[in-house]
Amino acid sequence: MIKISYETYKRIHLINLSGRFDSLGSQVVNERINSLIDLGHHNLVLNLEKVNYLSSGERERTKVKDLLNKFSELRKEELLDDELISMLQEGYY
Repeated sequence: MIKISYETYKRIHLINLSGRFDSLGSQVVNERINSLIDLGHHNLVLNLEKVNYLSSGERERTKVKDLLNKFSELRKEELLDDELISMLQEGYY
């Protein structure tokens, strides 16, 4: 089972995931991220450091691709601010 916790640094929302990232977990994570985006939170960082299992099933790969596409869309729409991007590039969050 996936566990989700949140931290906020200025305007940056860190989403910490731990545990198993399987089909149920990927659905829960997608729903949480969608609700954050709907609330206007666009500076999101997804921390997978403590995920100890990532399912290799086709459905799960599709869900991970969906997550990555959401972050790409935010970037293309310039909704991620430059401070967040520079912090990520330098390895800070």
